[in-house]
Amino acid sequence: VKKTLFGRMNPFPQKKIITFNKHTNDFDFHVNYAELDYLPANEVISIGDLHLSTISLSGVAEALEKHANEGAESKGIKVHFNIDDSGVLNLLTVELVSEKSSTVDEEEGTFSILGSTISKFFAGSSLEKETVEKTEEPSKEDIKPVHEPEFSESTKETDEKEKKKSETKVNEEKTANKTEKTDKEKKATIVQIKEPISSKEVKLGSQILSGEKLTETRDKIHHLDVHDSEKARRETALNNLESYVIDAQQKFDSKEFSDAATDKEIEEVRKACAEISEWLYEDGFTATAEVYEEKLMELQKLTNDVYERVSEYRDRPEVLNGMVSLLKGSRLFLENMRNLSLTSEVITSVEIETLEKAINETQDYYDIVSKYFVDAPLNIPVKYKIRQIVNKMDLLDREIKYLLNKVKIWKPKQETTANQTTDSKTERTIEENKESTTNSDAKNDKSAEEQPSDNVEEQQQELISETTDTTQDPLQLPENEKPLTKEEVQKETHHEL
Repeated sequence: VKKTLFGRMNPFPQKKIITFNKHTNDFDFHVNYAELDYLPANEVISIGDLHLSTISLSGVAEALEKHANEGAESKGIKVHFNIDDSGVLNLLTVELVSEKSSTVDEEEGTFSILGSTISKFFAGSSLEKETVEKTEEPSKEDIKPVHEPEFSESTKETDEKEKKKSETKVNEEKTANKTEKTDKEKKATIVQIKEPISSKEVKLGSQILSGEKLTETRDKIHHLDVHDSEKARRETALNNLESYVIDAQQKFDSKEFSDAATDKEIEEVRKACAEISEWLYEDGFTATAEVYEEKLMELQKLTNDVYERVSEYRDRPEVLNGMVSLLKGSRLFLENMRNLSLTSEVITSVEIETLEKAINETQDYYDIVSKYFVDAPLNIPVKYKIRQIVNKMDLLDREIKYLLNKVKIWKPKQETTANQTTDSKTERTIEENKESTTNSDAKNDKSAEEQPSDNVEEQQQELISETTDTTQDPLQLPENEKPLTKEEVQKETHHEL
């Protein structure tokens, strides 16, 4: 009998179980490669021995007999395998699995019997008490008129009592039968029993390495890793050298790079590229990575100066335009700061002079640089590099950011003198109005009633104008009092009037 354990294209790591149902004694089974028809014959031969291992099981009959004596039913011998992360097949465990049905015994203990009888006794007595109480209580609906004979009531009551007693007896018998049936019922559960089986595995294929063989194998793997890294380094260096040579030849044939190089530089670069190309196609394919890297560095030394000039020529206009924009913004900021310094102490005169000096220096530097590159040829070393221009711009930008942050942080002082004067004058006018109104009311109440309402508005306007006119007089309030606003002054004045 053959069983497939791990099929083709199965992922790993993975676990599998094989069950043997018919074996009742000790037995052996073999683990082999199978279904290799998809491989060519030469690859099958390179695999080697297709027989991987032989596994012997012992103690099978004893385990089956043990489970049979316990009333268990055998479900077979289960053998557990797994393939680890390295793709190696391993035997894990072997066990006999049986199932046993467990039931509740019919015979109960004395305590459980006594408990059931006592509970039945109290249940029966309670039922009788309830029926007696129900029969003894006369219902209000059964009360008859006085003119009816008395014997009819007594006969009816006795009949009803007999009927109820018979009904209660029937109910008690039914409940007793039900409890007896439920007590006799059995609860069956299935329990699984596992018994380990001793196993012995004899591996016929590759064995686990140890000792000297393990050390030799590790050294061999290390040498292979070094060889692979050297091979990758050599291929990368060869590819970089070939691509750089071809790129340099194409660039120096263009007008942009030929204008940025002298005749001597062009001749040296072209000569070096030709020599390296000829060497590569004749003797260079057997060279090491160090030789390729050395030749690449020699060619880069010849071309770096020309490549730098071209890069500076391409990026310089954008940087100079940025400097022009920075100078325009700096001048506008300087004008605004000068206007602000007339009315506040946010920025001092020394800081304004420092900013103006930085702007003038940056402007002079821009004029010199722009004038120089108008007449300077492209094939000479760069005098003013982009890095130097950017550093000059950073000095001016840092000065502007310092002053701008100072303006943002600055908070104007609160003008408290004007509000204090308004508050004092308001209090004076309120007191004067109180005295005048009390005197006028005491002298003549009728005259106050005959005055038109326009006089009140005129007085309010006069008070408001008076308070606003007197805001120039300085007057200090106590520290714990706050000055009133114009709206609060108007409300208080109107309220007093």
